[in-house]
Amino acid sequence: MNNIYIARNPGAQAILIVRRERDIKKGSGALLSPNDWKLGNNITDKMVLTVYKMTGNKGWDGQKIWVPNIKLPDNAIYYDVAEADE
Repeated sequence: MNNIYIARNPGAQAILIVRRERDIKKGSGALLSPNDWKLGNNITDKMVLTVYKMTGNKGWDGQKIWVPNIKLPDNAIYYDVAEADE
């Protein structure tokens, strides 16, 4: 997605927010902290990629994994198309 967006908008840039040692419970439904959500929400003209490195202490099979969250610019249009089985 990022390459397509940048190819169509060569002047576009993205913002990267990296947070390590996040102790968030798997399946909680809330990934971004209120501060990170507010930070990303204030950026409306660029793509924002927030990545959290989980400690693995609260699920995640005990693995320290990276979990991404992508926020597209306000003027971006995203389609998710699923083809029907024939």
